Amino acid sequence: MNTQSHRFSNEKLLEILALSQNATAIYTGEEITIQAANNVMIGFWGKDRSVIGKPLAEAVPELVGQPFLDILREVWRTGITYEAKDAEALLLVDGKLQTFYFDFVYRAINNEAGEIDCILHTATDVTELNLGRNLVAHAKEQQEALEREQVLNQELGTSNEELSAANEELAAAMEELSATNDELQLTKDSLQALNDELERRVAERTKKVEDLYQELETLNKELRASNEELVNANEELSVSRESLEKLVVELAGSENRTRSIIEAAPFPIGVYTGREMRITFVNKAITDVWGKGDNLTGRLYAEVLPELDNQEVFKQLDDVYTSGISFEARNQRIDLAVEGELKTFYFNYNFTALRNEAGEVYGVMNTAADVTDVVVAKQQLEKYAYELASLNEELTASNEEQVAVNLELKLLYEKLKISQDEQHELINELSASERKFRTLIKKAPVAINVFRTRELIIESVNDKMLEIWGKTDGVEGKTFTEALPEIANQPFIEILRAVFETGEPYYGLENKAVIIKDGIPEDRYFNFIYQPIAEKDGSVGSVLQVVTEVTDQVNSKREIAEVNTRLNIAIEAGGLGSTEVDLATGKMECNEQFKKYFGRTSDQPFTYTDLFEAMLPQYRKKVKALVATAIEKNSLYESQYEVAWPDGSIHWISAHGRARYDNNGNAIKMVGIISDITEAKADEQRKNDFIGMVSHELKTPLTSLTAYMQILQAKARKNSDNFASGALDMANKQVKKMTTMINGFLNVSRLESGKIHIDSQRFDMAGLVKEIEEESAVTITSHNVIFAPVEETPVYADRDKIGQVINNFISNAVKYSPMGSTIHIACLSGDGSVQVSVQDEGRGISPEDQQKLFERYYRVKDQPATISGFGIGLYVCAEIINRHNGNIWLESEPDKGSTFYFSLPV
Repeated sequence: MNTQSHRFSNEKLLEILALSQNATAIYTGEEITIQAANNVMIGFWGKDRSVIGKPLAEAVPELVGQPFLDILREVWRTGITYEAKDAEALLLVDGKLQTFYFDFVYRAINNEAGEIDCILHTATDVTELNLGRNLVAHAKEQQEALEREQVLNQELGTSNEELSAANEELAAAMEELSATNDELQLTKDSLQALNDELERRVAERTKKVEDLYQELETLNKELRASNEELVNANEELSVSRESLEKLVVELAGSENRTRSIIEAAPFPIGVYTGREMRITFVNKAITDVWGKGDNLTGRLYAEVLPELDNQEVFKQLDDVYTSGISFEARNQRIDLAVEGELKTFYFNYNFTALRNEAGEVYGVMNTAADVTDVVVAKQQLEKYAYELASLNEELTASNEEQVAVNLELKLLYEKLKISQDEQHELINELSASERKFRTLIKKAPVAINVFRTRELIIESVNDKMLEIWGKTDGVEGKTFTEALPEIANQPFIEILRAVFETGEPYYGLENKAVIIKDGIPEDRYFNFIYQPIAEKDGSVGSVLQVVTEVTDQVNSKREIAEVNTRLNIAIEAGGLGSTEVDLATGKMECNEQFKKYFGRTSDQPFTYTDLFEAMLPQYRKKVKALVATAIEKNSLYESQYEVAWPDGSIHWISAHGRARYDNNGNAIKMVGIISDITEAKADEQRKNDFIGMVSHELKTPLTSLTAYMQILQAKARKNSDNFASGALDMANKQVKKMTTMINGFLNVSRLESGKIHIDSQRFDMAGLVKEIEEESAVTITSHNVIFAPVEETPVYADRDKIGQVINNFISNAVKYSPMGSTIHIACLSGDGSVQVSVQDEGRGISPEDQQKLFERYYRVKDQPATISGFGIGLYVCAEIINRHNGNIWLESEPDKGSTFYFSLPV
């Protein structure tokens, strides 16, 4: 086996870079134009792939006023790399301007001439890490607060000891009756001051405990959110590999440029070949992590990193090499010997099998992301959470001790005959605390109240709950059924009593409640929680109710369900077959009518593959192409095709459909409806046959009539009968109009029945246009017709039918433009095609009419009654051009004239 180091090809280097898990973008120019960005980077911005090709300031306008655009321009001008850690950025994501933190690098990439070719932008979202650091600092502050609380408790204990000593002295004084009343009063005053200090410290400690509980709960919520964001980020990093592969392939310019991007990438990349895992390629990021120096290419992986021998990494590499199945690890601990010292790191890394053209595994690619800071921060958070929990337990024990102290103090107060005024002061303080608690509940943004005792007496009801009930605060102190009599026959009373009985909370989701508001009963829907509140003896003394109204959401769901029901009714009433195809799996679901139109019964299986097998072969490729175009352009799919039933009969199907897309703009479903148009096709064929027969029958007498008129016209001229000659001229014009109309009907009939013949041969378009120019000079005297010079342009087509199309364009220009106006005819060639145009100075065509102008029997609206026609000519022209694989179109503005075009391949 060849173990020598070799240079990778451009494609292989692109493959390596494509498997990166980091957000990446590439910009060019002073305007910082986005040339490429992977899905991870676009996800950071909160945008979609339409930003590609736009200046960064236009694509992400919220960056204007932030420092990033100026930094990028400075990197473009100077070529000096800019790197930042924990950079704060405001980004508009999900419609909200949110704060994120990123580690990022702006690195200028030079071409072989040393000029700046582009800027490589790599970024890592460290918002959760930054949040974790803040939480750690916050946890430290909480720990310091608890330590200060412990010092306070120690001081409180000392004060209690002093109080005990004072009590003993007081008892001795009372027993001996040697102390004077003044001394007793002095002792009382000292004790009162000490008690006041004790009460103050207890109140402060209680408040701090409450604050600590709230902050701990907030910390836990933030930790859970941080973990969820970390999981989502890891999933996004995994998804980004395939997107980055496509991105990097599009960016491939040269091997040197690609190698520069990979080697400059801030995330580790390495490639190892052979079962012995010989290092073939490593970038600077991975050598920095290993700490083994730079000259590693050609050495064995196990030789460079012997400390990994007992860490399962070698086995993972061998398994990937043997099986060809990629391996992925998340938050994996790896111990590396850096500068002679074994250090612990955490990585998200991938081992991906590399295959040669024969599909054989020849090596393994290693991409990684260092998540040591995130994992360590998470571990520290867990450690501080555990320590906080321990401190809370200690604090709870301390509270119990303090309760005992308070009881002793109460006895002491009784013994010392505390005055009634002092007792009232204490009650007032408690009342103030209660009022503060009630104010917090009253102003809460969600509906809250408390039900006391099993009688469900309403307490602490806030404004939001009163708004839902349509009541005032006069319901305070009333029972639930007294305040809202309509609740009595609804299930909520029994649910509340069950919560009192079992002590288990109850969670309601989209529950219906009838509430009378302004005298009118309303059906409303709520999410709610009944949370039991236990007394000291463990019994449930009250229940906290928290309510969120979701009436609008429920009604919206019902409206959607109602729309779907109506749609299904319309589909069934219209006799339509409906289907939905999963574009990823090819699985198709359809209704009974859909199967019926393919000759299947409702109990017979019918798949997407069966659909195309039932379709006659000549339609399959065309229908698949139409579906692909509709998916690509997010447009409506329309087609008509024939299918063969199991009994051998042939039926016509008309199909319409449209793709459904996910949030990333990827097509996931194809939804469609079909109808059986077999009878309509038969009627159309019978009509075409009739038109063809009648047209043929009319041509014979018209031919004879034309001949007789020519004879009469010759005699009239011979006899100098000017009146008869003029009348015969008029009659001859009408016969020509009728002949043109009959020929048009014949052409339509032939087109519809497939009998029109295209006799293609090679001819010169310049010669054909010259003939038409000579004919126009004789037949058109009412307009100024100008033919532009035409170069020799050989084409392969039906010369007569192409001439018919040009003559129809010119005839329409004469018919629909004012007399004396100018008509321009041009024929140009280039880019493998020839293009013919006819421009007039008529009244123009509205956009609405332009969309339907080439349809059969369509005539422009609001045209003068003097202009005759059946809407056949342009339809025939379009069919002729389409059968030549050409294109036909027009450009027009009202009151500015129209230009009709067609093009043919040369």
